[in-house]
Amino acid sequence: MRFITALCVLFSLAATTTAAGIYRNEAEFKAALEPGWFQDSYDEFTYGSFVDYQLDRGPVNGYSYFVNAFGETDDGFGPTLLYSGDGNMSTNSAWDWMNVTFTEKLPNAVGGRFFPGDINGNFSGGIIEMVLSDQTTYTLEFPWENGGGGGYAPVADSFVGFVSDVSIYSMVVYMRESEAPLAWPTIDDLIMGKATTAIPEPGTLALLGIGTALTSLRKRRTR
Repeated sequence: MRFITALCVLFSLAATTTAAGIYRNEAEFKAALEPGWFQDSYDEFTYGSFVDYQLDRGPVNGYSYFVNAFGETDDGFGPTLLYSGDGNMSTNSAWDWMNVTFTEKLPNAVGGRFFPGDINGNFSGGIIEMVLSDQTTYTLEFPWENGGGGGYAPVADSFVGFVSDVSIYSMVVYMRESEAPLAWPTIDDLIMGKATTAIPEPGTLALLGIGTALTSLRKRRTR
């Protein structure tokens, strides 16, 4: 594994404040969707493969998207490699950011399983952050077990669904830096579609901008 000193990264978002409904139950989220949504489960992927710099998916029912990763490179902050798990998608570097961009038919509802993975692709502990283009932000925290060794995050606890009153163009998923063992941001069962109504969730935060200082990256693998 390789130690890299990273630059400070600032993500600036549009200044329009938008309320979003947040679901923690997958069945309830799907019940709020109109027929014709798209669920991508990455079932064809197995653990241990680089997935290049961008993964294009769809169209299914008119929905399509691409996912890529960004982090520190030899030339500064820029595109980095994706890395596959067993039926999920992750990054090669623990502190890289995963960016999902929706194209063609834009959803106003996006959901999926978002969780930390360890270096072997297993569920792990840590704090994972999600930021949507409508300025909704959400945090999931999975406690470490056994003092941070062999941590386990149940997949049932990792589902989050967002319903917005505007189209969702993109979302960013990343791990919050901590002193705990490294964990990699991971996405599975990504769902996109149209919801009939948006139900605001009290406490949903709107961002005018988000910045984080990435003080260190560790490479999962070397090519």
